[in-house]
Amino acid sequence: MQKLEGPEKRMRNIVLAIGMVFMLGGVFVGNRAVTAAIKKRQAANAKQAVSEEAVKAELVNEEASMSPEAELEQIAAKLNETLPRQLDAATRLESSSAEPGLQLHYFYTLLGTELAADDSFAERTNELRTRLLENYRDSAEMKRLRDLGVTLVYIYKDEAGNELARIEITPADLAN
Repeated sequence: MQKLEGPEKRMRNIVLAIGMVFMLGGVFVGNRAVTAAIKKRQAANAKQAVSEEAVKAELVNEEASMSPEAELEQIAAKLNETLPRQLDAATRLESSSAEPGLQLHYFYTLLGTELAADDSFAERTNELRTRLLENYRDSAEMKRLRDLGVTLVYIYKDEAGNELARIEITPADLAN
């Protein structure tokens, strides 16, 4: 390798220095661009997080501002979207309705039954009431209804539409 002297050496050093400046400048510009992009992304993510939190807060406020009666109507409407539903071979849940006094009515049809109002039917109704009460008291799905102080009314009819039984479970029943 030949040793450069004088103006050639200075020219080479200048070219190398200019190359280094361009190269470093590109890195600095690149780093600045990356940093700016990262900051922009962080700001967008923060804005999105704030936006998601605002939506969640709005939903909570909407629910909190909704009256218990309106919320109960909404619950009944959502349930009705899935009805009628066959629960077992003899029972079909037809519909539900929100009624005055924070009552939620469930309307059932007992299929293939011709039940008379005899003692055995009354006994079965008492057993059913016990199970319904336990379900209302213990079920996680029923928590919101319990919190609202809703009275549940289960109305059982035969296929001809004759009422066979009406079982009412009040918030006071939950304490017993």
